[in-house]
Amino acid sequence: MSNTLLGMSQRVARDAGYSGNIQSVAVVSGDAARIVQYVKDATTYIENLWGDWRFLWGGMLEGTVDTGETHIVPPLGHYRWDQARLMFDNHLVYPELFHNFSPYSTMLEQGYPTQFVIMPDSSIQMYPRPDKQFNFQFSWYRESVELVNDSDTPLVPARFCNTIVAYALWLYAMY
Repeated sequence: MSNTLLGMSQRVARDAGYSGNIQSVAVVSGDAARIVQYVKDATTYIENLWGDWRFLWGGMLEGTVDTGETHIVPPLGHYRWDQARLMFDNHLVYPELFHNFSPYSTMLEQGYPTQFVIMPDSSIQMYPRPDKQFNFQFSWYRESVELVNDSDTPLVPARFCNTIVAYALWLYAMY
């Protein structure tokens, strides 16, 4: 069977001894809806269990920040910065999360950026504004996205999808 939301839901139903048949995840009710939800929950749980799963690594974002720029914009999609691997001008930096942030310089000042903040929109804001061009190199990770359609597949590699099925089966057994 496939490692799509539908395929994993059908495997959980079969292994649980469910007497019905799940033809589509869009039109389910009762125990079938519960099974589909458990597969979704298991997928989200396993993908978010550790933030640095190798299969979630999205890549490196490299570029330059020009004089006066205040933000570094991340790649499009569902992602998050790897806060332990942010290099600015060949120096490791440790950004703060926005809710912990209190600026000690204003956005009007220019100089060598010493404070980096991950904003709610996931951009990185620098304080003070750069007074010259700097290079940056940041790692980022994909984030789990809820499975919705029959053909949606998890970020987990196919060879580990049995883990999702097993956890969903356990959730169903605990019901």
